[in-house]
Amino acid sequence: MFQLGIITDEVHDDLTKSCELIKEAGIELVELRTIGGANILELSQEAIHKAKSTLDEYGLKVVGLSSPILKSPLEGKTQSVTRGDFMLEGHMTFKEQLDLLEHAAGLCKVFDTSLVRVFTFLREDWSKSLVEKIAVHLLESAELAKQHGITLAVENEPICNVRHGREMGELFDYLEKIGSPALLRHLTILWDPGNAFYAGEMDASEAGYAAVRGRVGHVHIKDVFFDTEGNPHCVPVGKGRVDYIRQISALTDDGYSGPLILEPHYIPEGRSRMEGAIEAISALRKVLRDLGNRII
Repeated sequence: MFQLGIITDEVHDDLTKSCELIKEAGIELVELRTIGGANILELSQEAIHKAKSTLDEYGLKVVGLSSPILKSPLEGKTQSVTRGDFMLEGHMTFKEQLDLLEHAAGLCKVFDTSLVRVFTFLREDWSKSLVEKIAVHLLESAELAKQHGITLAVENEPICNVRHGREMGELFDYLEKIGSPALLRHLTILWDPGNAFYAGEMDASEAGYAAVRGRVGHVHIKDVFFDTEGNPHCVPVGKGRVDYIRQISALTDDGYSGPLILEPHYIPEGRSRMEGAIEAISALRKVLRDLGNRII
């Protein structure tokens, strides 16, 4: 049995319009990333409390904050990227990122959630020493999370250091060597097989997932295909190349009890983002029904 959810701005920038569609679709779980085009971490107190009121009105539960925390340079230096979304300008140093995490912890209390998405810093050359640096910073972040009773969900992301399952597995192998159980309880893996495939891990649902298996606490769902020129495109589940039959079957076999959160990144040609969201919800439900999974 899986609970389905969706990131609200994947439906509409206007939270009320997004909530209307989500409720009509029979979904009760949401993640918050941007509202009215502004990142959740940059909203005014008035906007935050208005958002909470809107969510309560529609009976929607916030299961996490899709923050951009640690989608930043590892050592605080200026680092340009050619592609990247939902990033915050400034906040270059690790201390500034911890300040954002402190703020996110406060928002968790407002929205009655305990999960904050984080990343692994902007991409550098992969090496053992890089893994060690990332791990040290994540454990320091987990110390703050422990103080606030929240969990940091570390997501694989194509423009960050950990792009796919194999790299995430290597990072968590090292974290488990050096981190105390008390801190590790506040770190989990946010597995996004679509992101992994997008980053070049063509067997994300098999070997990629095998590297993180048993340590996944949260899942984002999108499907991807590459066109004839090698450009990636996000599409509803079943229309891309990510093997979601294998992936969802593996999650079922593992007794995964977290939600499946849609992050479709999909706007059908000539139509709206809301129409894309409806299509993405329907496509995921069809795959789950075909696999015999119950949905709540």
